[in-house]
Amino acid sequence: TYDSSLRACSNTFAFGSVISQFPMNGEIVNGGTVVMLVISNGPETVHNITQDTHFCSIQSAIDASENDGDEIIVDVGVYFEAIDFKGKAIYLHSSNPGDPTVVSNTIIDGTGYSDVVTCVSQEDFDTIISGFTITGGTNNGIWSVKSSATVTHCIMIGNDRGMWNEYSDPMVFNCIISGNGIGVNNYKSSPTVINCTVA
Repeated sequence: TYDSSLRACSNTFAFGSVISQFPMNGEIVNGGTVVMLVISNGPETVHNITQDTHFCSIQSAIDASENDGDEIIVDVGVYFEAIDFKGKAIYLHSSNPGDPTVVSNTIIDGTGYSDVVTCVSQEDFDTIISGFTITGGTNNGIWSVKSSATVTHCIMIGNDRGMWNEYSDPMVFNCIISGNGIGVNNYKSSPTVINCTVA
């Protein structure tokens, strides 16, 4: 039966992706097109509060952001995607970055992707990501090249490398980088790391 609470969003999963789990957000194959379903009786789960626009995936909200300084808030849930800031100076955060329970349950799961979060377009400190668990990267949880974003209150776990910084000087505050193959790799980079656990 049709349920109007199921909202479909385009996503970047390859056709024929194997569905291993179906949490709040999950990918399905429909008529040769891979879509993501967000199961919700309310509005979409990603909200650009600056523009008052709503989205079903984090990347779609980033793509639609047209202004530096946009603030995007993400509800608790598992988001099966990888994201690229594309040089945008936006503030992307969970519903409460200061609450460890919210952080551990607002998950960007990049399983099947090389890098979960990408900053390779000269992002600076005004590009902020805060309050997420970042996992599943076959290479990196966060990959930065010639970029210096701000990362706060995030957990990087279950990636080959928690962070890879190349010619980058990100600011990393109040994060846990643990349970990865390697914690942080720096190549000609000088990140500022304050009050973080790296194990």
